[in-house]
Amino acid sequence: MNATQRKIIVIAGGALLAVNVGLNLLLWGRASRLERQLDALRSQSESQYLSLQDQLLNRLDSLSDQISSGESLLSYWDTQVDMGDNHQLSATVVVTPKEIGEGDSVEISIGDVSTPAVESGGSYTATLSISASPYELVPVVTILTTDGTRKQEVLPSVSTAEFFEIYYSYDITVKDGTAVVKAGFQPAVDSILTIPDDIAHVWLIAEDQDGGVQEFAMEPDGNRIPDAAGITSEPESSSTAKAQETDSADAAVSSSLYYAYYTVTISLPEDGSSYNLNFCMETASGIRFTVNMAQVNKKTPNGFSGSGDIYPDWEEESES
Repeated sequence: MNATQRKIIVIAGGALLAVNVGLNLLLWGRASRLERQLDALRSQSESQYLSLQDQLLNRLDSLSDQISSGESLLSYWDTQVDMGDNHQLSATVVVTPKEIGEGDSVEISIGDVSTPAVESGGSYTATLSISASPYELVPVVTILTTDGTRKQEVLPSVSTAEFFEIYYSYDITVKDGTAVVKAGFQPAVDSILTIPDDIAHVWLIAEDQDGGVQEFAMEPDGNRIPDAAGITSEPESSSTAKAQETDSADAAVSSSLYYAYYTVTISLPEDGSSYNLNFCMETASGIRFTVNMAQVNKKTPNGFSGSGDIYPDWEEESES
């Protein structure tokens, strides 16, 4: 290779190097601009996000303030629940709207039952017939305006517990390795249940110390012991008075003022271990009551008894 050729190669290499450097500088400049643009977009996006977040928080704070300040469509409300007919509850709801226009109407609903409210002196009253249920009743007030607007408010819930109260008593007799268990039931004064008509079945649950469970059906024994409220004290004289007393006692029994008893006899564990006993009662509509009695074994002296009042198994009912 002569000098001229070497000179040409050097010049060409220098030119390629210069072009490569120029391209790198150009690409670096573009990359730098793109990075600055991305930073600007990121900053703008974060600013918009923070702005939207602030707006949302402000709205939530405003709503929370309205709720906490107790703002309501009503200046007065009241709900009364009483026993109805045919296993129904009668709920009477009275409300007084703060503002209501001419031609507007008020409707009251509980669950899937609703009815228009009747106006009198600025207040609105509605009476609803509700199927008996061990769950709380939640009335909802709806104000219907003439332009089709619907305003609603949920009123405080009302407990129905008193309408499902049951008095119970039990006796357990231990003898010769067996336990005779008797359980009696009577509706409370305001209970919507009728005993024994509403009782579907009663059973005893015996749980051993290892966690094993046995169930035994309890059968009605026909024994009805009148409650004290259903017994008239015996007058000192007059056969007529005695006849009235008998009629009164019969009326008490016919009106369910007695304990209807169910019984079962079970064998206790031969090894002397204990059973933990519970009895369960279920109504025809599927409402369940449960009472834990005590632990018994073959050495339990004689037996024991107990009584009290019970309400439906709320948790179990709500899960079903």
